[in-house]
Amino acid sequence: CGAPVDIRRDNVCSHCRSPIVVLDPDAVQDALDNFGERASRQEHLNPHAVADALVANERAKSMRSREKRRSFLEEDISDLVLGGIETVWKLLRR
Repeated sequence: CGAPVDIRRDNVCSHCRSPIVVLDPDAVQDALDNFGERASRQEHLNPHAVADALVANERAKSMRSREKRRSFLEEDISDLVLGGIETVWKLLRR
C-alpha cells in the first residue's frame, strides 16, 4: 500500500496488515535446485552437438550475408535501369 513500515519492529504493515516478506526460503531452495540441475547439464554437454550448432549458426549467418548482398545488387541494378528509363523519357518529352 506504500505506508512506511519499521521492519525492525513489525513484520506486517501497520496500515493494511500486509505481511512483509523479504526472503522466501522455498524460493531460495527452488533456485538452488535449478542451479544444480543446470550446472550438471553444462558439465555433460555433447561436444559434437555444440560443434554442430556452431556450424549451423555460421551457415545461417553466411546465407543471410549472401542474400543481403544479392538483394543489394538487385536493388542497385533496378535503380540504374529505372534511372536510365527516366532519363530517356525526359529526353523524349522535350
